[in-house]
Amino acid sequence: YKVALLQADGNYDLEKGNGRGDAGDVWHSGGSIGPYAVVAPEQPYPNTDSYQGGRIRPTGIQISHISAPKQQMTFHLSFGDDDEPEQPVPAPTAVPTGTPQGNEFVTTFAGGNGQAGNMFDIVTTKTIDITNLDIHTVSTSTVNVEVWIKSGSYLGYEADQDAWTKVASVAVQGQGIRNRTPLPLDAFEEPIRVIASQRQAFYVTLTTPDIRYTADGAVGQAYAHADSDDIKFFVGAGLKYAFGEAYSPRVWNGVLTYEIVKGSTMSPTIDPTD
Repeated sequence: YKVALLQADGNYDLEKGNGRGDAGDVWHSGGSIGPYAVVAPEQPYPNTDSYQGGRIRPTGIQISHISAPKQQMTFHLSFGDDDEPEQPVPAPTAVPTGTPQGNEFVTTFAGGNGQAGNMFDIVTTKTIDITNLDIHTVSTSTVNVEVWIKSGSYLGYEADQDAWTKVASVAVQGQGIRNRTPLPLDAFEEPIRVIASQRQAFYVTLTTPDIRYTADGAVGQAYAHADSDDIKFFVGAGLKYAFGEAYSPRVWNGVLTYEIVKGSTMSPTIDPTD
């Protein structure tokens, strides 16, 4: 066949002639379907991969954010071939507030574009321990978050997974557009230590293209709308999952929660072009 009617439960009962359908066939509010690579391993079907000539091919199509039942329903459709633009919001924008668990460094929640994740660099004036972070996701369903780090800049290592260390892999409940989605307080086994004046790279990604970030600035330059005495944040890139095609310049939308290490001495002021 050339067209298949996919049921939400992945049992293919209609195709196999097993009855006339059941409650599991219907797609519900908050449901999604995408490529095999981003479907949970324990339930890989249904997915949006095509089957042609005996070969399975990924289409990159993702259908998500199915609305609640009503006369006119909506859903989000992406094709995985670019980072998804949305109605732009000028930066700076009002940043959603949370309950501080320490010092906070906020970039922006302006949104404007999105894919699965971001790579970016920071440099600190003091040695700090990053204890948690918040992300910006369009999703209001459960999303899977991964955090990777490496010493030095991310530049030149966008596709080199071996150069990175994964420090978190957690599922969180998305809080939707313009809202902070915090990681669990125990997301990191131990705080991420960033040594004063040493560049540190981060890769924060979902397994689905539901991260929201901002197209602004120039790669490698300090982001003008996020400033702190402790942290300099540099414009980076947006990426497909995982370590996939990169789009730049892109500004990660989120919050870094951190503590200053006792006895840390202040380093000289950081050159914004460093």
